[in-house]
Amino acid sequence: MVIIELRLTICLPGILPIDSMTGWLDLRNKAAHGKYDEYNKNKVEQMIMGVRDFIVRNPA
Repeated sequence: MVIIELRLTICLPGILPIDSMTGWLDLRNKAAHGKYDEYNKNKVEQMIMGVRDFIVRNPA
């Protein structure tokens, strides 16, 4: 439930595309559940860059 609310808040127009949020959550779930063969270093690096960019554009 919290993740759905987070998506609705963060994925407002101009803040973060929903496909980025969905991709990050999918990658996180794969890592958390030990599905290491379903992602690679490049995907992790892309996620880190995306999260950093989001933080810079949307300071607390």
